[in-house]
Amino acid sequence: MLKTWFGSILKGAVSGIIGSFVVFVLLNIGLFKPFFYRFEAATYDWRMRKIITPPPNPIGSLIIVSVDGRSLNKLGAFYQWPRTLWGQAIDILNEGGARLVGVDVLFDKSQRFPQEDSLLVEAVSRHGNVFNAMVLTDSDPDNFLPPMAAEPGGLIAERFYQQIPDLTYRIPAFDRMEPDFPELMNAGAGIGAVNLSSDSDGVLRRIPLLLRFNQHVYPTLAFSMALKELQASAIHFDAKKRVLQVDTRSGNSVRIPVDKHGRMLIYYHGPYQTFRYVSIYSLIHEIYPTQAQTNALALFRDKIVMLGADAPGLFDLRAIPRQPAFPGVEVHANV
Repeated sequence: MLKTWFGSILKGAVSGIIGSFVVFVLLNIGLFKPFFYRFEAATYDWRMRKIITPPPNPIGSLIIVSVDGRSLNKLGAFYQWPRTLWGQAIDILNEGGARLVGVDVLFDKSQRFPQEDSLLVEAVSRHGNVFNAMVLTDSDPDNFLPPMAAEPGGLIAERFYQQIPDLTYRIPAFDRMEPDFPELMNAGAGIGAVNLSSDSDGVLRRIPLLLRFNQHVYPTLAFSMALKELQASAIHFDAKKRVLQVDTRSGNSVRIPVDKHGRMLIYYHGPYQTFRYVSIYSLIHEIYPTQAQTNALALFRDKIVMLGADAPGLFDLRAIPRQPAFPGVEVHANV
């Protein structure tokens, strides 16, 4: 009887080992990967929709100053807005005491109004807390966009890229950096990529915290601001545990779960306008003019502010687990 019992145990153990080996092989040759991807995506979407309860009121610790439909109606076509308008918004936010200002807008050099570029650069430089957006892309020779051998001339790149040897060659690499506006980039407290890449089903679930160009590692916009907020002193990557560790000057560490490419699952706090929104038109033409009587700018005191677009016609809307059209700037806010 003991022999029979032992034989059953041994047979079960061998079957388990063989089964585990078969699953391991199938996973590694990719047969089950689509199934597990769909299962993981479905459970993540369910958690975002069903488990996470949006706050009863908009989150006020981070405020989004938006290019909304009303701003477009009042100020005209977005591409015709003068650069001085953006400089004015940055000045107003800092007068109100904003702690950090992230600008989720890509500015090319103006060929017609270079003096406006200079005024924008001066506004960004004046405050020391403004983070500019850039984007890393792939070359497209057919459209006269060849690969770039280095960062745009004049960019003080060493101010902005990070040293993370364990992660450098794991993260996505690109061969173009835009826009070519080094004066504006250099004027800011930091720069960050605004690349957003959806999964194969078109839903945005992950965001890279770091991207690579010219063998240099650059943070994304929200992560660049977070590093400043945390007073980061160093970043490490634990490949075994898949954790990005940010060491701070105070001696503490923040550990961020990521995948093998340094991408983080986005924790969406709620649907559109979970964060407090303020129209950029309202900021400049309604809130600021009444500041002396109402102290309305106190809204921004010690807050993190992001400037970006939520108007549908500006093509910065993404599908997320909670809804099919969600502003890119609020994606960065959720990071």
